[in-house]
Amino acid sequence: FSLAVRLAELGANVYGCARSRNFFDYGKEVALTDGVEQLREDRRYSGTAQEVASALGTNASTVAQSTFLKLDEKNSNGEQLYKMPQDYHPIYTGPFDVASGTFDNIHFDEVDVRSHAHIDSYVRKLRDTYQVKQIDYLVINAQTETSFVPVYGHRHVLEDISKQSPLSTEDLIKEYPNRTAGKFPSYQGIVREYQVGCKYFIAKLALAYGYDTFAQNTDITLTSSIAGALGSYHAMDVYSSMFGEYVNIKAEMAAFAKQMRTSAGLPLRINVAYPGVFMTNINFQWVCDAVNLGGNVCQHPRKVIKADWQSGSPRKNGKFFAPYTTTGAQAFTDAAWPTTTPSLAPGAEYASLQIMAMLRKNKALSGEHRMDVVVEGSPAQGSVAFFQMYFGAAAGEIAKHSIYQDFSKESSNPTYQFQVLGLPNPLVTEKTTRAARSWLLHAGKNNER
Repeated sequence: FSLAVRLAELGANVYGCARSRNFFDYGKEVALTDGVEQLREDRRYSGTAQEVASALGTNASTVAQSTFLKLDEKNSNGEQLYKMPQDYHPIYTGPFDVASGTFDNIHFDEVDVRSHAHIDSYVRKLRDTYQVKQIDYLVINAQTETSFVPVYGHRHVLEDISKQSPLSTEDLIKEYPNRTAGKFPSYQGIVREYQVGCKYFIAKLALAYGYDTFAQNTDITLTSSIAGALGSYHAMDVYSSMFGEYVNIKAEMAAFAKQMRTSAGLPLRINVAYPGVFMTNINFQWVCDAVNLGGNVCQHPRKVIKADWQSGSPRKNGKFFAPYTTTGAQAFTDAAWPTTTPSLAPGAEYASLQIMAMLRKNKALSGEHRMDVVVEGSPAQGSVAFFQMYFGAAAGEIAKHSIYQDFSKESSNPTYQFQVLGLPNPLVTEKTTRAARSWLLHAGKNNER
């Protein structure tokens, strides 16, 4: 969403889709408002019964009787605390103060990318209804969250698979219509998002626009957790650790797409943006899992929806109630990654700017000069324990750059070094990948839009 808005501000016509327009509509509503209140560091997620009652326009005794509002917390005076109403989703870190005319350049459609029929219809709409003659950039982000297997155990994963595997596409969509359905992500949903929403979608666009035309004009950027969800590092090919996602993202997606060529045809212009950990309500699952393993309680952001404060039931005109705010979510990240240096889970805006820098830079390059990029800003920058867990002695080389690093130099960038060491072939990775922030800094110094 953030990337779409920022590209539209530069005059691009943006066409986007998702299985539901709820998030797009909510993002648009918030983007048109003043974001100062959302980013205030003194915003609170909890208060006494009287404080919450004042915010809701009711009385303290009514709040005190609410099981939905009650938190398992007390203040320093021993008073029971309750959830404060929040105007914005606690993990929304997209744009604010956007001019309304910007959305004239954004065309959104509801498309469930798990369905071949939906993809077929959308490709026809792009070409015939919207009259899109050429696709300059194609950003695929089929992001189904993944999480740590130890949290639920292999038994629960197998039980989930046994229920989902026999489902047809139609039954699957009916059973799991949105990302809040189910205890954790649908196994079959992940498979279909990958096979249909990524691979099939690319193939259909290539056929619709003509392979060589598509290959010559369309820059494809793959960026998502789903890319790593089908790799060999994962239990039953679905649930992964963050490390597994990083290891497999390029091998699984880029390899397939780059093989889509004929002996006489042009290679696809395709690159991968390796994602760090960004505060969105989809990919924050593993952070909550890690926090919960430590004995704390982290309510998954995808379960936080507008609700009626009395019943807790979904309500379109309700408020958000969660045991954290946007700024408070940073504390959860810190708790998930015990480290002596600051960890960082930046917002979606930050990630979108880095991807934009990648899009612009790669567009002017061809062949071996085009680079995959590391979208920087994950806890990997500060987590010495994490480095030691996977890299042993190499941890020291990465960790010594964890503070005050010069992000214009790959050699002193811990996130970049993490990727180089973590991907299947470090030598190849080092030659074909660089840090997105380096390109972003270069663009800023040279006043490039």
